[in-house]
Amino acid sequence: MFVTVKINEELNIGTLVCHDSNNTWRQAVSTDIAPLGVLKNETFLDDEGVRWGIVVLSGSCYARAGANIPAQGGWLGHDDQGRAIVISSEDCGLIAPLSRGQDAPALDDLILIHLR
Repeated sequence: MFVTVKINEELNIGTLVCHDSNNTWRQAVSTDIAPLGVLKNETFLDDEGVRWGIVVLSGSCYARAGANIPAQGGWLGHDDQGRAIVISSEDCGLIAPLSRGQDAPALDDLILIHLR
């Protein structure tokens, strides 16, 4: 499931984003406990100069990898750069385990996650 929403700045595909009080979505930071989504495509400007982006709100999608993603995956959290990281307790989703033969992801590689 996805929606097209206002984005406050140009962001990389796969960036974890959250809603702010100004009815705009922005890059998620580590202290956010807000509704979370993943930027699916490049953002774009409309004729009035407003930036828009397609944000996945639930289901499987690809997100930018943060540091030290283990082969078995884990609970989805986010760092202060809007990248997926493994956290110790249940949160907003899961990071999928690596597929057979897949190399460990490097920082900012796109990894499979599942948002709930």
